Amino acid sequence: MTKKNGVFNIGFSVGVNSLKHYFSLQITEQGNIIYISDFTDTVSYYNRTYYNFRNYPDFFSEVLMFNYDEQRKTFNLELKANLYLDSNNIDSENINVEFNLNGNYEDQPDTDDYLLSNRLDYCSAKFNNVDWTAMMQYENGSFTNYGPYKIKVIFNSSTPVANYTFTQTDNVNCIKFYKFNIQTFQYDEFNVLGNVNLYYKEFHGMSPNLLTYSFFGTFNITAVNPIDSSEVISITDGKFRTLNPY
Repeated sequence: MTKKNGVFNIGFSVGVNSLKHYFSLQITEQGNIIYISDFTDTVSYYNRTYYNFRNYPDFFSEVLMFNYDEQRKTFNLELKANLYLDSNNIDSENINVEFNLNGNYEDQPDTDDYLLSNRLDYCSAKFNNVDWTAMMQYENGSFTNYGPYKIKVIFNSSTPVANYTFTQTDNVNCIKFYKFNIQTFQYDEFNVLGNVNLYYKEFHGMSPNLLTYSFFGTFNITAVNPIDSSEVISITDGKFRTLNPY
């Protein structure tokens, strides 16, 4: 078990040789669930890996208790969650898990901006002056964390370095902003007005049928909920690096 950039990475197993569960989970210092997986290993070879629902993961898990001691390097966690065979489909085969953990952890050196997958991509900003940092990237250029928001950075392979102004009608050289709707289980796209400064673009070469580029930039956006226009999010001090194959 380790702690890095304010996130605990916890792994453990339970069961016997004929049926064993190997769990991995990530939880913030504040007790927000980011990721859970359960690899089920059986003698019948009917092995499966179940995951937390990847959209707004903190909403779909119940942390009953979480605390840690910085001096002793210990933690206590009590958790209930549903895990799914398809992390993007809440109607897929699923299981319920509950556990109460007590353990020790080690601090690891913090790094700047990087995702929990250790990819070099990053995305961060202030939402109404509150810090927001991406922790997951399930699609190239699409950034989320434990909460309901998603930022999507969109460029073409031919996009030159420049400053771009955009609205919600633009579909390239722009940034999209979304909020997960817990009623529809879909992301609602906000109306946006903003600018993105693409200040550096790096070509990584060509693999079979693919060109790969990294894009580095900064952005500022005003995002308005199309369903409730009173919900306005001022997104400032944004920065990103995204690697995209074409």
